[in-house]
Amino acid sequence: MQLEESINNYLKLKKLKIIEIIQASFWKKTLILKVKDDRNYYIIKYISENSPLEIKKKFADEVEFYENNSIEFIPKYIYSNNFLIQMEYVDGITLRECIHNNLLTTSIIDNIVNKSIELYDEIPHTKDFEKNQFDNAYLHLNTLCSGGPFQTKTKKISLMNKIINKLIYFVLKFKLKRIVNNLDESKLKYNFVHGDLHYNNIIVKGNNIKIIDFENIFSIQGTYDFDLLYLYTIIEANVQLKEKLIDYMGKIILPKITNNNNDLLKICDIYRTAIHINSKYNRNYKQTLYSKIIVLYREFF
Repeated sequence: MQLEESINNYLKLKKLKIIEIIQASFWKKTLILKVKDDRNYYIIKYISENSPLEIKKKFADEVEFYENNSIEFIPKYIYSNNFLIQMEYVDGITLRECIHNNLLTTSIIDNIVNKSIELYDEIPHTKDFEKNQFDNAYLHLNTLCSGGPFQTKTKKISLMNKIINKLIYFVLKFKLKRIVNNLDESKLKYNFVHGDLHYNNIIVKGNNIKIIDFENIFSIQGTYDFDLLYLYTIIEANVQLKEKLIDYMGKIILPKITNNNNDLLKICDIYRTAIHINSKYNRNYKQTLYSKIIVLYREFF
C-alpha cells in the first residue's frame, strides 16, 4: 500500500521516520506505522480518503475515544486530524506472545483481568446503547467458532468439517439466544464494549499491561460482560496444559468476571464449546470429525 501525499507531508512536517509498517489493510485502506523522531517512538494509525464509510466511522470513534480518555493502561493520545491519529508507542509483547513463550503467570492474568474490569469502571458511559441488544455476544461466538485471533489461516478444512462446524454454530447460537433473552439486565455492564478484546490487543511488559485497538468502541451493541468472557475463554484455551494457571483461572478469575452469575457461566461454557470445534485453532491435539459429531449430538440433545 503506497503512502499517500497527506501522510508523507505529515511525516516530513513532524520530522518522523518510519521504522516499521506494522499493519497494512488493502480493503480497509488503512496503515499502522511505527515511527520515530529524535527522542521517542510513536504509533500512527492512518486512514485513506478512499477507505469505506464504515471504516471511516470506526476511525472517528476511535479518535474520539483516545481524545477523551486518559488512562494509564491505554496508549497515550498525542495528536489527530481527519486522516490519522498519533499515539505513544507501547513497548512490550502481545498477550499471545506471552502465552506462547511460557511467560504467563497468575499475577499477569490477575492484572489483565483487573485492568480490563477497571477500564469499564473508569470510562465515562456517555453512549446510550439499546437494551436487549447483545450483538457482541453473537459476534464473539461466531469468531470463536470460525477462526478468530488464534486461527491457523493456512490450515485446510474439509467440506464435511465446515458443514458440521456450521451446524454446531447454529445450535450454540440458539442456546446463547435463549440465555441472553432472559438475562437480568440490572447486573450487566452496559453502555460500553471494546468489541475486540482478545490476546493480540493486550500488550504485556512485566506485570504491566496496555489495552489497544478501540475501533469498535461505539459500532457494536452489547454489554462488556461478553467481551470479558471472550477474553477469558481465549486465555483459558491456551493454558489448558498448565494445571496451576487453569486452576487459578477457574477458582479466582472466572468468579471475578461473572460475579458467579449462573447465566454468564452458561455463556462461558458455550464459548468453550465454540473454541473446541474450531478447526483453525492450532492445538496440541488432533480433532477428529467424529469428535465434532459427538459435540453436535451433545449440544443439540
